[in-house]
Amino acid sequence: MTRLEIETIKKVSKLAWRQLWSGVWIRSNIHCPYFQKCQHFEPLTGTNLIFSRDEGHHSSGWWKNPDWERCFHLSICFRGQNDVRKIQPFDEALAKVWVLHLYGPWRRFIHRESPRSDEGKQLKVHHFRVWANRNWEPLIPQGEVYSRDKTPRGYKTTSEREHEASMAYLQACAKLAEAGR
Repeated sequence: MTRLEIETIKKVSKLAWRQLWSGVWIRSNIHCPYFQKCQHFEPLTGTNLIFSRDEGHHSSGWWKNPDWERCFHLSICFRGQNDVRKIQPFDEALAKVWVLHLYGPWRRFIHRESPRSDEGKQLKVHHFRVWANRNWEPLIPQGEVYSRDKTPRGYKTTSEREHEASMAYLQACAKLAEAGR
């Protein structure tokens, strides 16, 4: 690693600790100051990084299992060295160097995801997460994200709450229509 790359690692690591990302993906969030600071383009290698601390995956209603509540989240993709608009193939060897330097001994806890969204596939973004407990110490989550084994009684995901609200609305509309006959 070059001196510039080592400085990049120090910078993105330090910034990640300053705040939390809500874990809720809203397009407008990509423009918030914290998210902007978590992004970095390293021109020598064409590496585009986003390194953040995310919290709220369970409490926001995304996932049922509370073990999957918070994580350190590294997203990596590659661009042209002098042209960030030019998408490059994913460089496994270089990604491994970034992951090893950013996560160090925590690398054994890494949960890797390939791109899922159309935009992520187009940009060839890969995600490297280390899930954490309440004290931000690494952990390996037990169970699947949608498992209810550790979920408090009565917990509902956002989609379950929205479905119930939609059904209640439709039932109320049906009752009004019936009463109007």
